Amino acid sequence: MNVEIKAKQQTIFVSLHQVVELLTLSESTIRRLELRDKSFPRRRQISSRRVGWALNEIQEWAATRQNAE
Repeated sequence: MNVEIKAKQQTIFVSLHQVVELLTLSESTIRRLELRDKSFPRRRQISSRRVGWALNEIQEWAATRQNAE
């Protein structure tokens, strides 16, 4: 009997501080990217007092950036 279990994919949200660490960019650069770069992931309201970015979107965006030589 072949039983396939589909795991429910859950979105993991990260804070501004975690985005800064993941991308090695400053907070001001992240805020500037939010305003000027339409491809940069948008923050989402997680609760009434908290926002976050989807980790998978941050990782996908980072993968599209060119490395400095």
